[in-house]
Amino acid sequence: MNDDLNPNQQIQSFSLPWDRCWARCIDLTIHMVIFFLIYRFSGISAYVVELRQQTGHINFTMYIIVWGIVIALFLLYEILFLCIFGATPGKILFKIRVVGSDGKKLGFGAAFLRAISLSWFGLYLYFGISFGLIIGFFLSSRYYKKTGTFRWDTFSNSIVSQIPLTTWRRNVSILLAIFFITLRLLPECIFVYVSFREVLK
Repeated sequence: MNDDLNPNQQIQSFSLPWDRCWARCIDLTIHMVIFFLIYRFSGISAYVVELRQQTGHINFTMYIIVWGIVIALFLLYEILFLCIFGATPGKILFKIRVVGSDGKKLGFGAAFLRAISLSWFGLYLYFGISFGLIIGFFLSSRYYKKTGTFRWDTFSNSIVSQIPLTTWRRNVSILLAIFFITLRLLPECIFVYVSFREVLK
């Protein structure tokens, strides 16, 4: 992927927000797989289990630990991919690219600002996990309809563009995104159910 756009190429704001949502579903699933691997094999899970054994139930400290790791990994994931490749894996699949107003890949500061604002306006800091994505997307779409862009694009002064997809590629990519988000929702629903049972004991 070239560092700069062709000077003769007109940069335009991306006009199909649903493709961005599907791309985000793929990114969030990859992100959660990375989180699970780190959580499982870094010793953090053992520490959480030890806390649970000491208290006899799931407590607030455990939630803070897990939530903090999830947010930190999300920010790192977004920043690294945007700074190095100009797109996350999900965006690459949908041929979406994020650049600055100068047509170059985002620097660390802009990528960080974009990731922070996306985690707030688009995901609600992961409260509700995947449900935060669904709610955040629909609420943010109201802003998109008025301005033609999302808040995290505005705050980071970034421009999102896309190379047109073939019908076959779009359909396969969407099916993959639906599969990924379903793969996420099932264990998340189980986790929420088990957590509520623990809290209500």
